This record gives sequence, structure tokens and C-alpha cells, in this order.
Amino acid sequence: MEEQKKPEIGTATDPEPDKRSLSDYVPEKRNADKKKAKTVVIVLAVLFVLLLGLNILSSMDLGDKFKGLFGLETEAETKKPASILFYVPDYEENILEDPEYLDLDHFVQYTEYNSTSSLPENTDFSKYGAGLALLNDCLRAAIRGDDEAYNACFTDAYFEEHPKVTGFTMQRIYEIEIELLSSTLLYENTPEETVRCEYCVKYKIQKNNGTFRWDFGSDVSKPEIYEVIIPDSTGEAKINSVSQYLR
Repeated sequence: MEEQKKPEIGTATDPEPDKRSLSDYVPEKRNADKKKAKTVVIVLAVLFVLLLGLNILSSMDLGDKFKGLFGLETEAETKKPASILFYVPDYEENILEDPEYLDLDHFVQYTEYNSTSSLPENTDFSKYGAGLALLNDCLRAAIRGDDEAYNACFTDAYFEEHPKVTGFTMQRIYEIEIELLSSTLLYENTPEETVRCEYCVKYKIQKNNGTFRWDFGSDVSKPEIYEVIIPDSTGEAKINSVSQYLR
């Protein structure tokens, strides 16, 4: 009987020694868990950056309209009393295309020396004095939602004590009443000669959303005193102060 040969070392029948380390045997599940954990960390980091960014934006002096569009708290939001219910602001709405608003009374009831005139929108208000013309322009700017034109109606001294009103929507103002309370000539016969007028102004706002007036609700009025000054040197009327009407 032939003697059976032993296989030589290194032949196909002799498996190579396993040189892999224990780390090569980590289960796939553990690798998957690591990937999930990494994903969670990335998502949390992104959320943190977004929240930080929103916090920075809300603290910056951005326009209220910008803040409102991005859901950030505006100045009006911080001042709205909880006892008054306001409509939701719609910055895209054009109230001048809304028949419900257009059907309201848009005349100006102007009273001067116990005589009242009902003035339509297309009236040349300058015929009744620069002060009335200014107040009409101011309210029409609010109706258009034009905060730049609205703030242009005030003196620089006014803004030293009050912030500018910005970011309001088109305002559904109606039933405007303006009464001239007094007219006084200051610094007579000097270069600083100025006419100072006081007006009582009141109006209502349909569906008030609180972005312009947050001190009263819808379809009610709250009279205020507007001090208007008209320097003789410029002839330009400006609102110098606004105060609550007490009588």
C-alpha cells in the first residue's frame, strides 16, 4: 500500500492564518448606531444655529414689517393689551380693493369755530389750513400702510421721545373727525415766528389688527390731541406732539 503523502505547507488545503484584529469583527449594528448618533448631533447643531440666528434677528433694530413676516415679535405685539382682541395682520391684503371697507364713511368731518364741514377724500385740504392738510396726509399714509410717509409728518423733536411707527399693515380707517381747538402765534415778529395749532383727532379702524393702533379695538374711536407747528420760515406743518384727549 502506497504511503499517503502529507500536504505541504502553503498548499490550497492549508488555510492561511487569520491576521485580522478583533476590531475587524465589530457588528454592523454598532456601525449603524454610530451613524445615527452622528446624524442626531448634526441635526441638533443646525437647530441650535437657527434658534441663535432668530434670537439675534429679533434683538436687532429691524423693521416691524420684516419681523412680522418672519414671525418675530414686533413692537406692536409687545404693547398689545391682553384685554383687546385684534385681527390677524395680513401684510399682503389691499384694503382698497375690499368692497366692505370701501362702503364705509371716508369723509373728514372738520370742525372749526363751531362750524362743521363734511370733506370728501378729493378735497383740497390746504384751503382749510396747512395743519388740516398735514393731518389728512398723515391718516391717508396710515390707510396705505406707508410708514415712511406717516413718520415724515412728525418733527425730529417728536422722535427724541417716541420711536417711529413702522411695519404696520394698510389701516381700515374710517369716520374721521378733526376739530381745531386752538391756534396761537408764537415768537411774533422774530425769525422763529411759528403758528401752533391743537387739533382733536379721532377715527375708527375696521378689523383692527393692532399693528398701527394697539390701544383700542375695532370699530371704536379714541380721541387724541395733535399739536401741529408751522414755522413761518418754512411754512411746513409738522406734528410736534400727540397726547390723550381729556375732557
